[in-house]
Amino acid sequence: EVKAGVVAGRGIYVTRSGDSIEGSFAAGLANGIGNYRFASGDRYEGEMAGGRLQGKGRYYAKNGDRIEAQFVDGRAQGKGAYHFSNGDRYEGDLKDGALSGTGVYFYSSGQKYEGEMRDGRPQGKGTFWFADGSRFEGVFENGLAKAKGVMVKIDGTTRIEAEIVDGAVRLLN
Repeated sequence: EVKAGVVAGRGIYVTRSGDSIEGSFAAGLANGIGNYRFASGDRYEGEMAGGRLQGKGRYYAKNGDRIEAQFVDGRAQGKGAYHFSNGDRYEGDLKDGALSGTGVYFYSSGQKYEGEMRDGRPQGKGTFWFADGSRFEGVFENGLAKAKGVMVKIDGTTRIEAEIVDGAVRLLN
């Protein structure tokens, strides 16, 4: 409904850029539960306030990725889940829509990383589990490309000092 040139109530609004917003409106802005379809092909389902993605929601990227989280000023923040189109999954802290803080990254190959993340990749203290059950515990730099720590065999008792250089584990003992 449009009153005095301002959208109010439930309805669908199409922006000049081709985005489509379906839901409740107050003072001309999306408020409440709704759907936001971007002209780019991305879409959002969830809470909105003041015309922004605000509150609990799901963001679906046109490439098949999906984010389930709290949104603040249009970006995923706090604890959430990021599902990648390649089958990988991340559960943990998000900041400005990126994997940042601490969390667990599950690779579709069966490997797993648990620890600190920054700029969307492992950075800082963490543990990387290999598909065979062995693991590398240490401090990671630049994703999984570089790290110093220990390699722990499947039995959990054998620990060998090791490092990761260019993505390959090198035992130091």
